[in-house]
Amino acid sequence: KTSRTPPVTPGGRKIVRFADILGLDLSSVKIFSDQIPRIPKAAFEDLDVNMSDYEVGSPISKQSFLPNPTPAVTTTSLVPMFNQPGGESHFFQTLMDRKVCLENAFMDGPSAIFGVVRVLNISFHKSVTVKWTVNDWSTVAETRCQYVKGSSKGNTDKFSFKLVMASLAVGSRVQFCLKYDCEGEHWDSNAGNNYVFQVFLNSSGKSLHIAKPQPNPMTRPEQARPFLLPHSSNSASPTVDDPWLRFM
Repeated sequence: KTSRTPPVTPGGRKIVRFADILGLDLSSVKIFSDQIPRIPKAAFEDLDVNMSDYEVGSPISKQSFLPNPTPAVTTTSLVPMFNQPGGESHFFQTLMDRKVCLENAFMDGPSAIFGVVRVLNISFHKSVTVKWTVNDWSTVAETRCQYVKGSSKGNTDKFSFKLVMASLAVGSRVQFCLKYDCEGEHWDSNAGNNYVFQVFLNSSGKSLHIAKPQPNPMTRPEQARPFLLPHSSNSASPTVDDPWLRFM
């Protein structure tokens, strides 16, 4: 704006023009950079804002408007690869034949399995042991089952167990079978297949797809090492029980 303002007609409309439009020099020039201008605190006095949330003289909030990214958490599940025996219609007949039978087993935490075993009450002195492995029987662990008080039903008793293992990689398999000591040894190995849990990666919002593992090309089927149980003439003939049928 020029230092001199041309006269105007009284009562007329006043028009403001900048001198550079008329080809004249400006009396002063103020250059603004790309930086956000500093605004005095007094400009915020009439606004309903908490000044402690703002930088002094600037309307830039100290608080971040972008939420902190939440790191993805990878979780796994131990999935039983068999039907729960206690839900089968022939469960008690199987129990009569084997003298010991797994009733149910399920994941009890990311690295633990809890199960219930029912045995035939042959004698007062009895014990139940779980033999299990996480490396295809290269090494074997044993866990003693505990009697469930007040569980007697007819001529049967219940025992419970909990298998606790280290963190397992996706695809790992936990295999176990049951040994019942009461006037001799009695076994339940799921008709020779053993009871198997496999580690699967959880997928949020998607149903779990369980794929049947493929045989190792480096190992022929006859070289696999299942946990072999002693043969007994009193043992029932094994029945065909393919645990994969439940996922087909």
